[in-house]
Amino acid sequence: MLSRIGVACKDPCNPPKHIAPDFEADGENHCHVQRCTLCLEHAVILPESLDGLCKRLAELRYLRVRMGIGAFEESSYVQEMSNTEIALLAFDEEEVKERFDVWKAQIESGKHRFMEFDGIASKAIA
Repeated sequence: MLSRIGVACKDPCNPPKHIAPDFEADGENHCHVQRCTLCLEHAVILPESLDGLCKRLAELRYLRVRMGIGAFEESSYVQEMSNTEIALLAFDEEEVKERFDVWKAQIESGKHRFMEFDGIASKAIA
């Protein structure tokens, strides 16, 4: 199973508590958090993860600007962004830049909207 960012999960029905503290495993429901690069226990980066990782990096950089540096720096987004950047080192630098630029443009134009802040669309926060 791949997450929304194209990362495979070793155990999507049992996310670690530090990722999904309120998740109740029932053997059927999957992790809804989908912040895969924070989950070193279960995340598996694949060749097909490139586009999704670039998308997530663009989302995180957009959030950093919208939230303000102080709030961002105190959140787990800092670690997620760092881990995502590290994961992207496994890919061709030019491909990463190309895919990142596409996602950045889609976010800035409003073509791509993503959910953060407990389900409130990021554009609603701006």
